[in-house]
Amino acid sequence: MSHYRIRVQFAGVEVEVDSSDKEYTEAKFKALIASFGPARVVPEPRRVVAPEPANPLKAGGKQKSIVEYVRSLAPKSGTQYVVAVGDFLERHGGMANGFRTRDVIDAFRKVKYKHANPAEAVRSAKQQGFLMDAKEAGTMVVTQSGEAWVKGQMAGVGEDG
Repeated sequence: MSHYRIRVQFAGVEVEVDSSDKEYTEAKFKALIASFGPARVVPEPRRVVAPEPANPLKAGGKQKSIVEYVRSLAPKSGTQYVVAVGDFLERHGGMANGFRTRDVIDAFRKVKYKHANPAEAVRSAKQQGFLMDAKEAGTMVVTQSGEAWVKGQMAGVGEDG
């Protein structure tokens, strides 16, 4: 599957549309440009088609479950479990715009991880900079630091958190 990104900067405004659907990307880009006023001659946007990254979740043509995903990251603390679960929920659980503490608690049950106070583990992950508040009230997303920890675990370089 290809990935399409269009980014244009003019008159101090930058517009970027990023999607795996080419038609959607082009239509959304044209609609956004039209909303900035009268039509002007805009050069054809540069299209970047990124190759599909190797998906570490694919195992024999099937996606790993949340249990397999978290196990592959080998978290050692409640904070690390929160980051692992949060990353899975964002990337593969349909919660790219954010997840709630109750989603983390439900995921803990699925991966059979028992924590005396899961809300405290979430608070600790936020305090350590692995999670931040999302746009919708009460939701959170994994930060770049959290994603870096996941990437390091995938590569086999463990960091304590």
